[in-house]
Amino acid sequence: TATSMHNSRWYIVIYQPFSVVFGPLRKLILILTALIGFAALIGTIDSYIYSGQINHYVLKLKDFVEKAAVNAYKAEVPDFKFVGLNNVAHEFSELMNVVHQRDEQLTFMAYNDPLTNLGNRLLISKDIMEKIADENDDQLTIVLLNIDAFKIINDLYGHQIADKILIYIGHEIKEFNEIYACSAYRIGPDEFAVLFRQTLELDEIMTLLKPLKDALIHGIFIDDKNIRISMTSGVSVYDAFAMDKSELLSYADMALIDAKTKSRGSICLFNQEMKVKMKYDSGMDQFLRTALEENMFELFFQPQINIAEQKIEGFESLIRLRKRSGEYIPPNQFIKIAENTGLIIEIGEWVLREAISRLQQINETFGSEYKMAINISTIQMNHPEFAASAIGIVSNSNAPLERLEFEITESVFINEGSDAFHSLQKLHDFGINFALDDFGTGYSSLSYLTSMPFQTLKIDRSFIADVETKEVKKSMLEAIISMGHKLHYKLVAEGIENEEQKKICSEYNCDIIQGYYYSKPLPFEDLINYIRSTDIKY
Repeated sequence: TATSMHNSRWYIVIYQPFSVVFGPLRKLILILTALIGFAALIGTIDSYIYSGQINHYVLKLKDFVEKAAVNAYKAEVPDFKFVGLNNVAHEFSELMNVVHQRDEQLTFMAYNDPLTNLGNRLLISKDIMEKIADENDDQLTIVLLNIDAFKIINDLYGHQIADKILIYIGHEIKEFNEIYACSAYRIGPDEFAVLFRQTLELDEIMTLLKPLKDALIHGIFIDDKNIRISMTSGVSVYDAFAMDKSELLSYADMALIDAKTKSRGSICLFNQEMKVKMKYDSGMDQFLRTALEENMFELFFQPQINIAEQKIEGFESLIRLRKRSGEYIPPNQFIKIAENTGLIIEIGEWVLREAISRLQQINETFGSEYKMAINISTIQMNHPEFAASAIGIVSNSNAPLERLEFEITESVFINEGSDAFHSLQKLHDFGINFALDDFGTGYSSLSYLTSMPFQTLKIDRSFIADVETKEVKKSMLEAIISMGHKLHYKLVAEGIENEEQKKICSEYNCDIIQGYYYSKPLPFEDLINYIRSTDIKY
């Protein structure tokens, strides 16, 4: 201790040892130091234990999250002993439940038809693929059911009744699984499918379908309306011809197409001949595409003769397909394939341009006013852009409209609904003349004469064949020509092959005739020579 002396530079210093001053506190300091050290040791040990528990529960939470993400309904929320972790786990569980429920809804929507709740085309393809993966599952049968003329039913009765028809049929075919192990699907607007997990004989399938088909044919009552329906069926059976399971649906489609070409309400089983035809059609499809690119199509022309004046009235254009070898493929071997693939639209546009161009060349060469008849496909007439396309082509050509005539058959209206009516009306209003081809062979040709703007009736060649030897055909031919004239139509008879047939048509006052008696269909150069050399002039 040092104390200052007043007004002096001197200090008095008193010295005391450390042990004297702090001796009494030494034990207390040692005790406090020991307590602090012990507390630190206890804290370290407790922290280690506590951190281990946390790590355990974090790992436990991670495991729960992984399980919940896979399947929320099977992942039970464990007790983590900590409020925070428990809350996180419960919140995540609820979130995963919502996600999984939404996922199930989306999956159902992706694989099921919302109207009938049946599986859709995506689901049947998935189910077939699963069967393919199962090497031990070698028994499968697919039946396709297509509602005939469903578009007409839809247009006639409206969407609500049409939907109820679909629901009714969907319910009925779903009941098939009470008899056989099977699944039902709606794979198109008017098409259903049934996948059987066994091989069935055709007679077994017909027996199964008969009650439903009979009920539909006799009529079902919907909203107080008795609606009669027919269904056409196609069937493919795995192992019947050692077929590839992955092609089963395609094979059933082929069988369905074949059944539709026969009659409504029929059923057809896929066979090896169809498989060969399918390969041919596929090859022809590729060849048609090449033919369009390389200009391998060609038009032939058959003269049409004004029988009263004995002069050429005009020509019918007929398409041919030329092979690289120079041989020609007849239209009956490729037109249907072109229609099925949609190539007929592009081919038809080429035909229209080429026919108009050739007609203009002929009339310029001979100073004539010949006419040209051009065949129009059912698919073309029912295409929404056909009328506009045809009007554009004709307008750009500057061809006189009165010299062009489009030939169509009544199947345009019977098989495809009402779209063709709009095309016909637009083209007629534009100024194109129409001929009803194959008159007298369809379902109800007479009904179309009262509502359709035709100018010409082409009598089917079946009425001409053997007309010279069969009185019944003579009477029918005379009646058709007489009726046509009374209704102010021009009558054309095709398929004239001999003098006697020509005389009969002349006697009954048929306007125009064409056939091998005058000329077979000719390529353009030969047609020019025919016009120059024949005594039948314009």
